[in-house]
Amino acid sequence: MKYIIVKDTKIVGIETHKFDTTPNVGEWIEVDDSLDIPGGSTWVDNALVLPDPPNYSILRLHEYPSIPDQLDEIYHNGIDSWKAVIKVTKDKYQKPS
Repeated sequence: MKYIIVKDTKIVGIETHKFDTTPNVGEWIEVDDSLDIPGGSTWVDNALVLPDPPNYSILRLHEYPSIPDQLDEIYHNGIDSWKAVIKVTKDKYQKPS
């Protein structure tokens, strides 16, 4: 088993065992080991509430090369090479139609 610490519906900790806490830390809730608890999840009405998945633009933002790296790509290899580099991320996280 694993234990989550919940305060005001926000999951503030995930532990493999309980330990003494003060009441202002939150309450312990026992959950199954196999339960995947992604960041941003909450606990509401005795149920895990998953965060909304990030949209394509947020996902792209974290995968695009930095602006200096993109400018270096253009300078050293040209616009067509840069377009090919960017297309990999655009294809991976396509804009909804």
